[in-house]
Amino acid sequence: MREVTARSAAVRQRRAEATRRWRERLDRGAAVYPVEVDGETFALMERLRLLQGADATSRARTALALGKLLRRALAALKRELDARPDNFA
Repeated sequence: MREVTARSAAVRQRRAEATRRWRERLDRGAAVYPVEVDGETFALMERLRLLQGADATSRARTALALGKLLRRALAALKRELDARPDNFA
């Protein structure tokens, strides 16, 4: 019975931490979306040295690399749009 209680406490703790992170994102105005990462994306992250070969098996390191890739892509898109005379603004 103690094992079940310990597991229940662990589940409650993980849920409390997830709720805290969700509230922090909500306060920042951020959102989390599931992203499908394919081989081409992994290859690009490795080519840009955002992700090393062994890191590809780590979800945390892959998530960090994907975030860096997204920020770089958005910065490049912004530079491209700012350089255009029509600027879409």
